[in-house]
Parts: sequence; C-alpha cells; structure tokens
Amino acid sequence: MKNVNSSKEFTGKITYEPPNHNYKTFKGFLKLKKSFYKEQLGIENFILRGSVIKDVDYIEGVCLYTGNDAKVMQKVDFNKGTLSYYERMADKFFIFGIFLVFLMTVLSTVVFLSNDSDPQVI
Repeated sequence: MKNVNSSKEFTGKITYEPPNHNYKTFKGFLKLKKSFYKEQLGIENFILRGSVIKDVDYIEGVCLYTGNDAKVMQKVDFNKGTLSYYERMADKFFIFGIFLVFLMTVLSTVVFLSNDSDPQVI
C-alpha cells in the first residue's frame, strides 16, 4: 500500500472544460511538473458524484466540480412553474378557504364586540 505522503509528489496543472449539463462527456488535460507531455483526460477518467468505487486498495484523485457546478447538479431541472389545471384550482380553493375562515373570524369578533347586552358564557 502506498504512503499518504506520496501524493505530495504529484504537482502540476489540470486544464478542463467548464461545468456543463452533459454528464456523458468530459475533456481535459493533465500536465505534471516531472513530465514533458500532457496526459489527455476523458470520460473514462471521470467519476460522477455519488458513484461507488469497489475492489481497490487505494485511489488518488482530484475533485474538479463541486456543489452546484457538479455535472449531476447541472442536469437537475428545478422548474416548479409547471402545475396542472387541477393543481392550480386546488391552490385557489385553498386560498379561498383561508380567506373565508379569516373573514368569519373578523365578522364574529365584530358582532361579539358590538353586542351591548351583558355577555353570557355558554
């Protein structure tokens, strides 16, 4: 098994494409300080977020895309504006019901307070 400190030997530069929604492609280059040539990186060198790696003793890697820049997160569609007709009608009825309860509360309070006779406890 390799020593943890051996990863300090790897110094260089990685050039890669900016984050995009296409998770089936990846293009980049790795240029190590000790090497004279660039190593081409492709989708076969890329592991998506949430992937499980099995049957290996060790792995060395670099995290390129994080947070909302991750390719998996770029693929997610957060469009919440597509409601069906029935969902919109249910929302309107719900709001109408809340308004009706509020109106009934205000009216009953006004009637109770405007009553001049002695209040009776029921």
